[in-house]
Amino acid sequence: MENRVVRLVTVDDGDRLQVRGAVEDRFHHFRVWADCDLATGTVAAAGVDAVRFPYTGCPAAGERLALLAGAPLAPRASAYFRDLDPRQQCTHQLDTLALALALGARGVRQRRYDMRVELDGDATHGQLWQDGKPLLEMTLDGTTILSPPRFAGRDLGSGFTGFVATLDPEEADAALALRRMVFVAQASAMNPQLDEMAHAPITGGCWVQQPENALRVARLNNAHPLGTGLDALAIDDDAFLMNGVSAGSR
Repeated sequence: MENRVVRLVTVDDGDRLQVRGAVEDRFHHFRVWADCDLATGTVAAAGVDAVRFPYTGCPAAGERLALLAGAPLAPRASAYFRDLDPRQQCTHQLDTLALALALGARGVRQRRYDMRVELDGDATHGQLWQDGKPLLEMTLDGTTILSPPRFAGRDLGSGFTGFVATLDPEEADAALALRRMVFVAQASAMNPQLDEMAHAPITGGCWVQQPENALRVARLNNAHPLGTGLDALAIDDDAFLMNGVSAGSR
């Protein structure tokens, strides 16, 4: 069983929108932020505080969030993937910041996603709670979705972002959040092999796993124990989320 918590906070003072997000699971812990100019309706600056991560290059990947500067504010997280290649980013950081930006664009001030994924061979069952209430469940065979019916037959990878762009924004963002958690859980089966590698695998799946980067970053064996509960995740993020981004983080 793998668990993940995503916490999002947005602050709108009339001239500026500031968004903050924190994500933690067994392998990752990031705090992301963005400042937005409401006069132009665009992202002004973005960045990350990398707390815990599997490779030494992950904080440097976060510097690439600055490429969001100038992007128009949009009420759907999927919109922020149009002009940025997620494979040239840290996908966990980009996903979390996109969720926070979309939330701020919709005028929602706080959100929490709790996610749990269980694996049984090729079968995967994922659950997502939004602000403590059940919102979405998925059952998959590999990466093919079996349920819920409106998702059935779709692959969690290719074409999924385009599909969720047709859904209600709340459900669409929840689906993107749960998708990432499913990928984390399914990849966790490879953790023993990855821990034995001195560097990142060359898969091209994210910035540190690109061929030009993978051999230059080292593996960090710092994962939480298997089964770490939801109540143990993202509990140290209050100061960041509620007090804003410190000057030293910009």
